[in-house]
Amino acid sequence: MRPVLRYLVVAVPPVALAVLALLHLPAAAIPVFPLLGFAPWLVIRGFDPFLTWLVGILAVVYAFFYTASVAGLFGPGTSLGFIGSAAFIAACAITGLATFRRYGVLTLPGSVVVVIGSYLFLANGLAVPVGVVGQLLIAVGWCAVLFAASRSTERPAPKIAS
Repeated sequence: MRPVLRYLVVAVPPVALAVLALLHLPAAAIPVFPLLGFAPWLVIRGFDPFLTWLVGILAVVYAFFYTASVAGLFGPGTSLGFIGSAAFIAACAITGLATFRRYGVLTLPGSVVVVIGSYLFLANGLAVPVGVVGQLLIAVGWCAVLFAASRSTERPAPKIAS
């Protein structure tokens, strides 16, 4: 995938959600929510197959459960929304740790920013201003991770004894 397209895939959904929250358009946000799950999967794609699948499953859990929690669009939401948000945080944290392991310390600031943004999303949904800040942190954090990974020399994968 072209680098510019990767940046757009990780940044556009959270920025779009932030804008929709500021414009008070909750119904328009519903189809955008599941797109947040693509970012951790896209970043970890091509890493260890188990981690790629795990993050993919967590992203799908997020997409199903959070989107089902329509009542919580601008607040913490229901228990379904909590399950979805927790799965999203887990996917982001696993991806952050995997990128750190593969690319080194330069990816940590972006990963931490993503996890903080994800937590703000869990705690506040799209509530203005904290939920909006959370979405913007997610976008900036993923872009920082991609940038750091592109500037870092990949570490070789550790050998697994058979």
